[in-house]
Amino acid sequence: MTENCYLSNTLHRCTGDGTRELNSRVKIVVFAHKRPVERLCLDIEDVTLYEMSDVQPLSPQLRLVQASPPLTPVSAAVVSTVVAIWGPDLFTTAAGRRLVHVIAADGPIAAAERIAMGLLDEDRHDARWHRTVDALKALVALHPTVFLRSASIALQRFTGGPNSEL
Repeated sequence: MTENCYLSNTLHRCTGDGTRELNSRVKIVVFAHKRPVERLCLDIEDVTLYEMSDVQPLSPQLRLVQASPPLTPVSAAVVSTVVAIWGPDLFTTAAGRRLVHVIAADGPIAAAERIAMGLLDEDRHDARWHRTVDALKALVALHPTVFLRSASIALQRFTGGPNSEL
């Protein structure tokens, strides 16, 4: 059964509840965001392939959109989690659009870290926000080797861990 979904002021045809379409739309917004693509190093395998090239006149962001590489499994889980909680409100409410902007600007994994650590000032009265924080905290706990990776590497330098320069 097909239903109409309003996404970012545009009428789209969605199948079922539109989850797959919303996941794809968030992914496109992430890829197209005008920030260096290196921010997505934890979210896409070999993200450097999409850097500036003399051969292709496209920006790295447009190359990402055109190629549409898959997100890493953990990054895809972040997007799916947010879509499951917010649904079409990601694109139709101010709070949802702010959340999509944070995910696009930082990349899904870095955004999930910020949200899980409580580093975003959002509407604390919105039940969806509380579910989002709790769900992302659970993802961080399930994937400690992916999340907070740069903090872990920095700490290892000072504690004599595997990547220590001591």
